[in-house]
Amino acid sequence: MNTDGRFGFILWWILFSCRMNIARSDGSTVEFSYTNYMKFLDIDPKYVDNKYLPQFIKIKLYRKHVAGGRGTQLFLDRPDTWTNFDSDLATHFIVHGFVAGAETSQVTRIRDAYLLSYDNNVITVDWSPFTGTDIESSDQYILAIAFMNDLVAPFLQRYIEYITGPNLNTSPSKIHLVGHSLGAHLMGIVSKKVKVDWVTGLDPAAPGYSKEQTETRLTPQDAAFVEVIHTNIGEFGEEWSCGTVDYYINNGGPVQPHSHPSDKQANHAYSYIVYSNAIEESVIEGIKCPSEEVAMQGKCKESTKARIGDRNATPGIYSVKTTVPW
Repeated sequence: MNTDGRFGFILWWILFSCRMNIARSDGSTVEFSYTNYMKFLDIDPKYVDNKYLPQFIKIKLYRKHVAGGRGTQLFLDRPDTWTNFDSDLATHFIVHGFVAGAETSQVTRIRDAYLLSYDNNVITVDWSPFTGTDIESSDQYILAIAFMNDLVAPFLQRYIEYITGPNLNTSPSKIHLVGHSLGAHLMGIVSKKVKVDWVTGLDPAAPGYSKEQTETRLTPQDAAFVEVIHTNIGEFGEEWSCGTVDYYINNGGPVQPHSHPSDKQANHAYSYIVYSNAIEESVIEGIKCPSEEVAMQGKCKESTKARIGDRNATPGIYSVKTTVPW
């Protein structure tokens, strides 16, 4: 058996043997293994959309003016849930990564920053039942990628098609996708299938990905403008550039201010801390660099600058020095 064959067999064995107990909305649990996951994919798409998946993948709309700040879960077969959606406004989709959810800080910090600063449609995507419970578990991580690629991405794609289609007639130029870690790649997969204007990848996940692999990760071609923030290169985050603009924060890390050198999670998380601060009118600028290597050394001397969160930033690689607090 060649190397690729051995790897494929090992991957199949891990996925086949991995099982997760997922909570249903009624409090009961269902065991998900790769076997019944594959069976699950054979369910009629209409049934998946309207009856089953919304129990596990919750997509909620938030608006600045809605009292209490409570989100409304959106359903494709219930137009009444879209009452607060305004097609004339920008729409920001925000998604988390591995072992996280829509109520963890990688989503709430960005959600709240947008709600405080703008009156736009802010939509959170919670796929936490499929992202595992153990940050150290490689088998849960691999299974999460499988779920993300084959289940979550097509489901989210349908929502964007609903928004930009005849139902709501929102221009693709108003769609902005934001994802942290694995969530960055999720947004890359979706934007390969449906036209959007802007994707922001917050320290796109490195484990399980390579520079040559383009179909299932975030790439510069995925949208009209792809913005990437690097804070934990060589550990949890990709070190190669993968956007229209790539911002290497404090040389790309891997260690960031206010974090212990051994706390990879905190250094990985610093990407969304920086981005949420940038949304809240903090001007965080980078200096253009001739290459990734120079950006990682923090020795960029070009005159061109770009501001994080600026949709019209000049394409390129940038070095950013900042100590924005948590």
